[in-house]
Amino acid sequence: MPASKLLPLTASLLLLGGAPGCGSSDFSVLVTLGNVPTRAQSLTVSATLDQRPLDGTLGATSGSSLPLTLPLDQNRFGVTVPTAGRLAFDLQAFDSDGCTQGRAAPTLDVSTGYSTLDVSLTAQSPRRCGPRR
Repeated sequence: MPASKLLPLTASLLLLGGAPGCGSSDFSVLVTLGNVPTRAQSLTVSATLDQRPLDGTLGATSGSSLPLTLPLDQNRFGVTVPTAGRLAFDLQAFDSDGCTQGRAAPTLDVSTGYSTLDVSLTAQSPRRCGPRR
């Protein structure tokens, strides 16, 4: 995978996720999105592992999240975390005005080297505008 697709941090976000390399102790999760609103132009991704923020992970400073441009290739992204545990996401899809078009908060017990997670975004109708949370 090209270096431009990787964020070399504690837990890396892979825009095109994949299984960890041989001998790796990391745990990878491939997330596939469903029901992505057609007006959505960006997706923010924040995550916790065992209820602890993945500080500095996902390419963001502590307490913030990483925006991804939509559409994603094959509606997928991957996350690699350093240890097994309960991985929880907060996913929000925004339109060009910064209004929430869809949201999901899936969780997954990461216990193997590679896991998959199918996520359906719940549409916000009417859309919610204002400060991002």
